[in-house]
Amino acid sequence: IGALGTLRLLDAIRDTEIAAKLKKVAEAKGEKEIDTITFLELVKEKAKELGLRRALGALVIHIRARGAALQMGLRNDDVIIGVNKNPVRKAEDLVKHLKGLTAEDTVTFKIWREGKTMDLKAKS
Repeated sequence: IGALGTLRLLDAIRDTEIAAKLKKVAEAKGEKEIDTITFLELVKEKAKELGLRRALGALVIHIRARGAALQMGLRNDDVIIGVNKNPVRKAEDLVKHLKGLTAEDTVTFKIWREGKTMDLKAKS
């Protein structure tokens, strides 16, 4: 089916200042940890099922309840195809683009959902 990956945002961006900012936001909301997003490398069969012409992107298969990703509107079966105008062609691109963020950056995911693209922005 593809490479299974679990992206824990603090781990994915641990080398940047944004990890500290996300931790403070989570603590202020009473959360003990930051989101866990589980995703798969998108494969041809699933891309076709979702109405995509090509298997490009990271398929979201699980989001931890009460986390920022859920609050920003991310859902299971969304395909993340971009982060802050950078393309996500495969699952590892998602991690790579998040690692480059700073505390001042806004995170915007470009996703494919139900036959159309949309942007979801992180709320701080």
